[in-house]
Amino acid sequence: MRSFSNIIVYSKARNSIGTKLQEAVETILPRASVEAYHSIARLSERLHRPALNFPIVVLLAMNRDELENIVAIQDLLLDSRIVLILPDKEEDTLALGHTLRPRFVSYRDSSFKDVGAVLGKMVNRPETVKA
Repeated sequence: MRSFSNIIVYSKARNSIGTKLQEAVETILPRASVEAYHSIARLSERLHRPALNFPIVVLLAMNRDELENIVAIQDLLLDSRIVLILPDKEEDTLALGHTLRPRFVSYRDSSFKDVGAVLGKMVNRPETVKA
């Protein structure tokens, strides 16, 4: 068994939105290549373990409090390529989300087809370390 996955997904949502996101991710990679976390504590534990590559982390914030909890662990996400899904299109929410330096931003009311397309490009173009 490999010690890393291609994509780490954080989604506290265990409803239709969470399911839609999972399906979008799994159209790009098989389930075995995706690690799913449903709590910030478990995500933090995973991010403390070293990765063999620059992981792609998909973060779904269902509300402002959840986004703030994600931002609280941003130091653990520094070496990650982030796809961020925000709860709304409010200016202050977007500004807070951008503190995570995401590669791509979407919104929870989307179909996540855009997320799938971006993930496809990210997976096929791995990050290289710049000296």
